[in-house]
Amino acid sequence: MKCALLISGALLLGAVLAAGGCNDPQAAAAAQRRLQRIDHHLTAAKERENDGPRRIQHTVDTAERIEEWRPGRLQRDLNRAHDRVNTDVYNWNEQTPQREAAIQDYILGKPERIDEVAGKMVN
Repeated sequence: MKCALLISGALLLGAVLAAGGCNDPQAAAAAQRRLQRIDHHLTAAKERENDGPRRIQHTVDTAERIEEWRPGRLQRDLNRAHDRVNTDVYNWNEQTPQREAAIQDYILGKPERIDEVAGKMVN
């Protein structure tokens, strides 16, 4: 789908440039270079899109080989990740009062210094 849109855009650009009938050789050369770059990008996009299923299958095959080579490692890693998330949530909850106090101090400032700060603002 993306390739079809890119190709349509390139063809439209080519038609507009051709219909323009520009007699300036520099402009014509610039337009030609642009069309060549567009063609290069379209070719690369088409190759990537055509190669997608093969790359996905390669990733799946690699994951299966790793799981065969190191059985149980995926489950172990998932369990570790789960434990780390739980630890992070626990630590976050434990540190909430300190964070709230720090935020409050930052927002309210230091009332005992109000005279000093106000004096600097006025002067």
